[in-house]
Amino acid sequence: MNIRFWINSKSWHYDCGCIPNENGDLMHFSTTNIPIITVPTVYVTYFSTFGALAWHLLLYPNSVQQLNAPILSSTAIDSDGEARFRIAGTSVRTRTCHFVRARLLATMSFLSINSNRNDGRLLLNRCFEQFAFLTAENQSGWIKQIYSALEDVREAEEEFQNVVFYHVHGKLGEHNAYIHQLLLQPNIHK
Repeated sequence: MNIRFWINSKSWHYDCGCIPNENGDLMHFSTTNIPIITVPTVYVTYFSTFGALAWHLLLYPNSVQQLNAPILSSTAIDSDGEARFRIAGTSVRTRTCHFVRARLLATMSFLSINSNRNDGRLLLNRCFEQFAFLTAENQSGWIKQIYSALEDVREAEEEFQNVVFYHVHGKLGEHNAYIHQLLLQPNIHK
């Protein structure tokens, strides 16, 4: 279920049960289904999710029809009741692209606020590498295409947070030191 409607057999929904507000805090829409995933882990999750949606919008001509309503909430995309939701443009494509882009840029901004832009980029990159490694190695039963039970969602959120995000976040200093070492090598600049 999203905030207003039950998801039916002809639709999907990208949602982790929360939305970052303008300050980067999580707004929960359900008191019974509060996600395990927390700030700042949710920023990596949102960036990867909305990044995939942005690529889809860029690459496929019929992507708006595939995303607006079946996956993304048309109500949220078309919302203009509050100033923060108003966008320029009236076409469905413009509004859908703006909806995805706004969330993509906001997550990068929130990551940068919690550290700095370079650390945010490095954190995203290393999290994607770690997640790709776990997916390619097929070592993790918690990585699935579809989660049909809430317990599976909870497990995936917890595992992503611990095995991907906090694993990388804990080594961020090492990753930065390695990059600085590489930058100091004279032949790297040629």
